[in-house]
Amino acid sequence: MSVQVSAPDASATELARDMLAVIAHLMRTSTPDFFRALGELDLSLTQLKMLHQLDAPDRELPLTELADTLSLSLPTASRAIDAVHQRGYVDRREDERDRRVKLVRITPAGRRALKQLMQMRLHQLETFTATMSEDERAGLRAALAPLVAREEIGSIRPGGGRR
Repeated sequence: MSVQVSAPDASATELARDMLAVIAHLMRTSTPDFFRALGELDLSLTQLKMLHQLDAPDRELPLTELADTLSLSLPTASRAIDAVHQRGYVDRREDERDRRVKLVRITPAGRRALKQLMQMRLHQLETFTATMSEDERAGLRAALAPLVAREEIGSIRPGGGRR
């Protein structure tokens, strides 16, 4: 069953452009700190994406599926997993039914690394929102409220789900 998505109307396009401008500004001003933090954790962007894919309760994936999800070759995914395994960020094991299949899952250390990066991003956003007027913050808070109420977004919110 495929879902058809129609072309965005002019208001959706303008909103997307506005959102991109804000995101680009935030990325431009915070990227050096983010890459420094990645370096301190000894993580590449590919490895970070892998940890995010594995960061769900009881989530264990075959390495081939993880590679496909991230559009990586199996050798590239295998090298990346080997590196994060050596740092203790993931566990890997052979599938009991098919020893050729390697299963990977995030470890508590991997979750702590993701949490550390999330906390750093949160601090950067707190610094940015401190530059906003109270009216700007109130308007943004009101605009974000229905989005944060969505389970897939609210469940990620630091400090718990919804306000």
